[in-house]
Amino acid sequence: MKRVWPIVAIFAAVMVACVAAPPLTTTAAAATAAQSKDRTVYLVIAPYLTWADVTATSTPSLWRIAEQGAVASVNARSRVRKSGTGATALEGALAISSGVWALPDWAAPAAFNASETVAGGTAAESYRRTVGDSTDDADIVFLGLPIIERANRKGSVDVQLGTLGETITSAGGVTAAIGNSDTGYSDAPEFQRPAAVASMDASGLVAFGDVSAALLATSTAAPYARGTDPMRFANALASALQRVEAHGGPALVVLDAGDLARARDFSWQVDPTVAARQRAEAVAALDHVVGLAVDARGPDDVVIVASQALFADPSGDAEGFGPLLVLGEGFEGFATASSTHRMGLVTNIDITATVLEALRLERPVQVLGSPINTLSTDKDASSRIAYLSRQSDVLVAINQVKPAVSRTMVVLAVLAFALTLALALLASPTPGTVTVLAMTARGALLLALAIPCAVWLAAIVLPAPGSGAAAGAAIALGTVALAAPLFALSRRLPIRAPVAVLCLLTSLTLLAEQFVGAPLSLLSALSYSALLGARYYGIGNETAAIVFGSLVVGCALLIDAWPRARWVEMLRSWGVAVLGVVFVGVAVAPALGANVGVAIWGTAGFALAALLLRGVRLTPGRVGLIIVGAVMVVGVFAAVDVFGGGAQTHLARALEGADRGGVGTLWTIIVRKAGANARVLGSTELTWILVSAAALGALVRWRRPAVWTSLRSANAALFAVATAAIGAGIVAFFTEDSGIVIPSYMALYVGGAFAWMLLARLGDIEAVNRDDSDRQ
Repeated sequence: MKRVWPIVAIFAAVMVACVAAPPLTTTAAAATAAQSKDRTVYLVIAPYLTWADVTATSTPSLWRIAEQGAVASVNARSRVRKSGTGATALEGALAISSGVWALPDWAAPAAFNASETVAGGTAAESYRRTVGDSTDDADIVFLGLPIIERANRKGSVDVQLGTLGETITSAGGVTAAIGNSDTGYSDAPEFQRPAAVASMDASGLVAFGDVSAALLATSTAAPYARGTDPMRFANALASALQRVEAHGGPALVVLDAGDLARARDFSWQVDPTVAARQRAEAVAALDHVVGLAVDARGPDDVVIVASQALFADPSGDAEGFGPLLVLGEGFEGFATASSTHRMGLVTNIDITATVLEALRLERPVQVLGSPINTLSTDKDASSRIAYLSRQSDVLVAINQVKPAVSRTMVVLAVLAFALTLALALLASPTPGTVTVLAMTARGALLLALAIPCAVWLAAIVLPAPGSGAAAGAAIALGTVALAAPLFALSRRLPIRAPVAVLCLLTSLTLLAEQFVGAPLSLLSALSYSALLGARYYGIGNETAAIVFGSLVVGCALLIDAWPRARWVEMLRSWGVAVLGVVFVGVAVAPALGANVGVAIWGTAGFALAALLLRGVRLTPGRVGLIIVGAVMVVGVFAAVDVFGGGAQTHLARALEGADRGGVGTLWTIIVRKAGANARVLGSTELTWILVSAAALGALVRWRRPAVWTSLRSANAALFAVATAAIGAGIVAFFTEDSGIVIPSYMALYVGGAFAWMLLARLGDIEAVNRDDSDRQ
């Protein structure tokens, strides 16, 4: 029992540190806004706008917001996109409308003015025919609602289209939409009206506005020979605002200049110089619309300009973040949100939450985003925009090299495991064959094991790579710099030292950076991608798996190397358990890793490792205690998050959602994670690491049992943590939406250490022959 108290004390210290850690300092816009009765939010949709477009001379209205308000990069994430085409504003509008990443269906009809002619009758008649309801005198109807609702029933996320507009109208407010992004020529148009989609209610209706082609004028120099008429747009906005004011209550007015979408769609058909001129004119038209919103804004109103530039285009060129600019009382400096915990970075579904916050309306449980807050700064508009533009370029460069880094690691690991297995199964290898195969396998192993650490360290050496090639070169040089000295000294060092050094250096580096806000994880080619929007802060599932695997294997190698040393006995007796407490505490704490899923499999894995290293036999009762302990850890950290000043982890937000939306909300999350798990299972190349490592162990156990027994006897600690990793990997597979990725990263270190020791054993041919003779 005496040995338990140090563990309890360290666990308590970690908990106190996590709770006491200061949260992200923000200024809530709603807290400082004036408390007027009615307020209007103007949301300007700006598809394909980039930071390079925002200048003091070319976009004075946007620059005015940047000077007086808050700026951030926005990730307008799209999970589905039409094959062979670029992203459209439809995906972003659906996300804003529902507060989640809704799925589009490009076969769905667009929104129309109720009086427009559609299918031989009015759009209102088509709406009644397809939706089955009355238009209630709405100006605009979205005819694609039934089709897109059907498409989203197949998804794993609870999508309720029109959540934003429905929340506003249910509170006695109103929405309006002005703008037309139709492409194609007037005799064969392709209808795009994202302003209506973003502002519609749950019935697909918008009370006021105009999204018809009547807003366009003929222009021989414009894309498709037409563009938004400034005067018609201004008149439509003025008319809508008069009706909004007469109606009263909170209001959302969504504006879409339209010309940027036409310029983008038309750019593939014209000379680059023509495309550049048309795009510049489209940006100017957008700035004019932004100016209309700024001029119409009352003292309590808020103007939001949100780019809908998404991640990739059909040419294969990566796109970065788009600009988001907010003007209103309490918004200044850099914008941020609890969704990202990153200065100057928000998500598109944060826009939904921000609109509702600005209108002082309760956020429905379906809205997954967080209200935008601000971080004050002494940087002027030019400096802030330069910072955000550079951040976007850096993340694009890193994202370009991610597939190559992951694939290289997989190839090296699989090659090392395959060569090790070939050497193990050779009947009578010659000394030369043994030397060549063993040296090649060892080199490949050290390179594979060095890549994760090199990726994080490269972010220190080169924090702002100018291109994917530069980022890849830094990682490659770092990998060689770590692996080459260990390979050269492997014959002079203790046999386990090279792998142990790489494992412990990796785990300590990745854990330490969590205490300074995880800046390297954002820039890591093996961590989460902020561009893709899976996670923005803390410790990702990939990182947690790397830390777990490298930490337990590194400890096991030390224990096997010096089994009689006093410090090793301490490590075996309670040191691994303490490290487990630290790992889980750092990974799960809301102010640090904020990854509550690690509490389940991390606690289970380290508990198994601690027991097995001490020679404790596993029984159903002890396994049950481990499960109970994992659940308790989850509960403790969830309570810390919920009651500690605001939900920062996914679990806490899920619990808040269940409190408002019922247990069904939790079930939706479980289904979503299961669906994501199934998709990852067959789509990641990391699975090959797990498969090849498992094949190596199984075939050696079957074909060379004497070698297996000898290895197990000499590496008892390694085999113990291998069992613990298998248990943790199984738990992680069924509890995390990363699925097979987590056990695959664990297999890199467990399988790598096993292969390293097997290669050392196979190098002693006389000992292997003796084992075979004894077996015979």
